[in-house]
Amino acid sequence: MTETPGKARELHLDISENYIENGLSKLTRTIASGVAPSSMAIRLIEFEDEADFRNLILAFAQNKTIRRLDMSRASLPSDASEQTCQALERMFADNTTLEWLDMSGEDSRLEMTRLGVGINRALRGLLLNCTLKVLFIRCKYIWAISR
Repeated sequence: MTETPGKARELHLDISENYIENGLSKLTRTIASGVAPSSMAIRLIEFEDEADFRNLILAFAQNKTIRRLDMSRASLPSDASEQTCQALERMFADNTTLEWLDMSGEDSRLEMTRLGVGINRALRGLLLNCTLKVLFIRCKYIWAISR
């Protein structure tokens, strides 16, 4: 996927609608180590284990090659845990490469993504992010409480 590890190749990899949990550790190591293209789609993935989703998010936090990522319509087996929300916050704060990210849900599956109110706290990581220009989080219930 890359010609030189750590240097993005202008390539789009789409592994949407696949069962990626089988062999996910190899994929997350590849993403984290910078052997990934400049653009990637991982849409419509139904994670059976929330820890697998969290490990993928942490790999994206370390990645230095992917500039455009579509992980829309991914779903978790239950509401996101505190650890998963912290992983999302870390991805927003630590990733210095992503410019475009889609984490949208689907109209007919609003409750399926199950990021819940924890996504509000995870978005705090954006305070430290200077590279992300576009973030889509459509078709999700996100509640903000102002004080």
